[in-house]
Amino acid sequence: MNRFKPFLSWFDVEEQEENFLLASTRFSGDVGAGTYGQRDWDKAQEIKANIEEAFPEASVEIDTTDEWVNISIRT
Repeated sequence: MNRFKPFLSWFDVEEQEENFLLASTRFSGDVGAGTYGQRDWDKAQEIKANIEEAFPEASVEIDTTDEWVNISIRT
């Protein structure tokens, strides 16, 4: 799963297993309001597109929790 790390920009790896990686950020989220930042969401969309183009076998999902934007990658 290390092959995906160069794509992650300012997202931090939270969990990594043989066939799974979870990265997240709240870089532009509003902690007080508990809302994610549009900049983080847009970057996650860009990361997803780049990974899916480079690794067609990868399944990439984006979700949010409060101010966090999360990217899950499975192979």
